[in-house]
Amino acid sequence: MENLPWFGNNAYLQNFLDSIGYPQAGTTARIVTPDRARFHIPIKFWIYRNSAGIGGPRLQDLQIYMDNLNRIYNTDNNTLIGFYMKCNIGFVDDDSHVDVESDNEAMGLIQDHKEAGCINIHIANTIAGGALGVQYRARFFGVDGIFLASRTYSNTDFAATIAHEVGHYLELDHTHQYYNKGKCRQEAIDRGRTWPTFNLCFSRLKSNTICEATGDCLSDTPADPELNANSSCIFNNAGNYTSRADNWGDSYASPPSGSSVPDTRNIMNYNGVRSCRIVFSRQQIAVMLYSLYLGKNTNNLSEWRDIRSEYDDFEMDNFSQTSRPILLGENQEHNFHQQSNRLGIVGFFNQCDVDWVRFVAPCNNNFNITTSSILNRANANTRLTLFNNALTQLSQNDNISSTNLFSNINFNFIAGNEYFIRVENMGSIETTYYNLSIGAIPPSSIVGSGSLCTTANTYTLQNPPPNSTVFWSVSNTSIASLASNGASCTLTKLADGPFTLTATIFNPCYSTQVLTFNIYAGLPYFGASYKDGRIAGNPVAIYFPNQHPYNFNNVCIGYGFPNVYIDAQPYGASNVSWSIPSGYATTAFSLTQQTGNRAYFNWNYGGNTPPGYLQASISNSCGSYSQIFAFQQVNCGTPGGDPCTSAKGEKYYTISPNPASDQIKIGIANKPPPIKCDQLKAISTSNGIIFSAVNLYDNLGTLVKSYKTKDSKSATIEISNLIAGPYLIEIIQGDYIEKQQIIVQK
Repeated sequence: MENLPWFGNNAYLQNFLDSIGYPQAGTTARIVTPDRARFHIPIKFWIYRNSAGIGGPRLQDLQIYMDNLNRIYNTDNNTLIGFYMKCNIGFVDDDSHVDVESDNEAMGLIQDHKEAGCINIHIANTIAGGALGVQYRARFFGVDGIFLASRTYSNTDFAATIAHEVGHYLELDHTHQYYNKGKCRQEAIDRGRTWPTFNLCFSRLKSNTICEATGDCLSDTPADPELNANSSCIFNNAGNYTSRADNWGDSYASPPSGSSVPDTRNIMNYNGVRSCRIVFSRQQIAVMLYSLYLGKNTNNLSEWRDIRSEYDDFEMDNFSQTSRPILLGENQEHNFHQQSNRLGIVGFFNQCDVDWVRFVAPCNNNFNITTSSILNRANANTRLTLFNNALTQLSQNDNISSTNLFSNINFNFIAGNEYFIRVENMGSIETTYYNLSIGAIPPSSIVGSGSLCTTANTYTLQNPPPNSTVFWSVSNTSIASLASNGASCTLTKLADGPFTLTATIFNPCYSTQVLTFNIYAGLPYFGASYKDGRIAGNPVAIYFPNQHPYNFNNVCIGYGFPNVYIDAQPYGASNVSWSIPSGYATTAFSLTQQTGNRAYFNWNYGGNTPPGYLQASISNSCGSYSQIFAFQQVNCGTPGGDPCTSAKGEKYYTISPNPASDQIKIGIANKPPPIKCDQLKAISTSNGIIFSAVNLYDNLGTLVKSYKTKDSKSATIEISNLIAGPYLIEIIQGDYIEKQQIIVQK
């Protein structure tokens, strides 16, 4: 122990954790791989039975051992260490070793029955000294091993014993180490106690702090007087601990300030209530990880950290007796993992992983058992076999097809019966992954035309769950009438317009499923839209950065805004075709680009030109429809061009900042009043009259903000909730409307 790098220097352990990226103290972050472990350590069980091969733990008991190991190391504690059982179990059938009577006998058996590259755990009826478990260290030759007594699987109170002994295997000592020794070895209760000036203990040469160089040499595990007599998960002073003190006179029951009573929940103590022991300290985790990275097990590092040994959450499940349950409709993510082996100094992998699940049918029904792929994981080549509860084979499937190596079994299950499913790997020796599901609702959809013309249409439910009842309905019975027949229905058109067809699916084994299908009856049309609340009924949304203040279909020139465009809103059709209608072509007006339902256009020169015309055409299976729209370009900035506008296109309001991200402020510019609006003659910096309203539109003309004010020279508008892009701001005072463009940036 005195040669360990953290002996007298616990800061080494924290630095070590930092060096491997372990989460900082006080955080809940977990640095883990998908199966919550960096190390995948194989366990080899050796079962001691009588000469007739009778006795020892069942497979279910070994599964509980593995579950307890992974729960304590992976769920209760973030050790980054996980465990899986090697496929082959070792059996020692010899009457003379059912009960192991001495440490020498145990050590001899460990050397006689061992496998390299794993932790060897031996299970006998009883072991030396009546102990529950012992970890034996081969200090000079041979391998380490663990012996467990039968009570550790037959009595749930002793379930944590295996985790305790594996902790020893990974170099942890008891929290009560040297509790009954002198001052040079016994751990001081006071975490801050230092060695006196004159002292003959060797450990003072390593550390001035006593708790870092005595006991288990870890400062974050409180001093422990051995807690066999403690009868609770809290330190309750049973066994007269109140009168117990360490060699420096401090009381275990009333420790000095900054120190703690013994930790009854630590896995490495001897608390009388063994089920309480589920916690590792941070420094204990560091010691175990040091053992794996740099300590005695470095010869196994490459195999134990290899991703090929990554196992799923259902291990161990290699036998029907250890099968895991699966529910109807549940998706389970499984894999076929490889196991680590060692031959001398050579590490290698092989594969023997088989997965078993059990299923109790909730009702009489025909269900699918299916394996399928997991996103971004190597695909498994599976074979499914279905058994009854007597393990009589009922069905088997290898490949769904020559190109789909997953498997599918369709079987008529009987309510209340238990079934077993075996999933085997039929591929090469590699780690692969698959989803397993039973009776998951297949993808269902309504199949039919999205257009309902003058004739009746039939709509069918695709892939309905077996034994289902389907109810059909329409959202508007004045547009279509409905006649249903199980998994299909017939619709007859009564009027034009949109409506929704709904199928509600009831199944005795599934939750209710509701599917919808949008349908348009009759010819398509363009829907009404609203630009700014004043102009309604227009079938398109038009974006004019330089739009005329009053005439919605007029475009102002001279402002320098590019990319005027129009967005159509078709109903009953998906695509709009734009064109210059026949007989309306002019050299002044042109259609420049069409993108989806949007058309870009412009005039080729300024001035008050003739109108420009665009035609939007749409169609569905019922027929076609088109509409012509006219646009006029006017010079909005010329005096007299409008009864109420600013002279020469000047702006009488300021907007800052622009671009902006959080807020904009609107104020009055220091300019003369507009000459054509009597209502605004008073606008200037010398009086307090400003504007009555501010409206903000996005680039599709949708009103996104409206602000009203009274008797104020400025207004601040919050824009932090707007997405980035160009916006049109409209400032209104009386009959005067001024529009400017702003840019919102994030």
